[in-house]
Amino acid sequence: MKIWLDTDIGGDIDDALALLLSAAEKDVELVGVSTVFENTDARARIIKTLLEMCGNTHTPVFAGEGVPYKAKYVHGLLIEQQKLPKTYIKEVFDGAEYCKEGAIEGLKNAAEKYGDELYVVSIGALTNIAKFIEKYPETARKIKCLYIMGGAQKMN
Repeated sequence: MKIWLDTDIGGDIDDALALLLSAAEKDVELVGVSTVFENTDARARIIKTLLEMCGNTHTPVFAGEGVPYKAKYVHGLLIEQQKLPKTYIKEVFDGAEYCKEGAIEGLKNAAEKYGDELYVVSIGALTNIAKFIEKYPETARKIKCLYIMGGAQKMN
């Protein structure tokens, strides 16, 4: 099973666990990992470091979109009036190198290469996925399946 994982790793342990379980599963080929929301560069360094710690040096990692898709507000503040907070990163992650190509382009290339063998699993904000579909609708149709982590939002 070929999987692309899109994640907002770095705040809670759940995304790190999903990443490491995916990397360890014998029936899964982790063909790419992308980050989304706020400090995506720092998130990419976390992923690259965790993968290297478990012996995975071949999975490409991409920094994605930091600001939610078509968002005007983040954390209740106008985007224009705030600076998004930097994620706290320990020194151990500082030197980790990841792909300089953007997440949307990386996902496009994976979809073209693997087509209907590719499963995209999104466990963070859907910004990268939305922009990928918007920019490359024909390529997006080639993927086998898109899994998203659902949540709950109180509606007024």
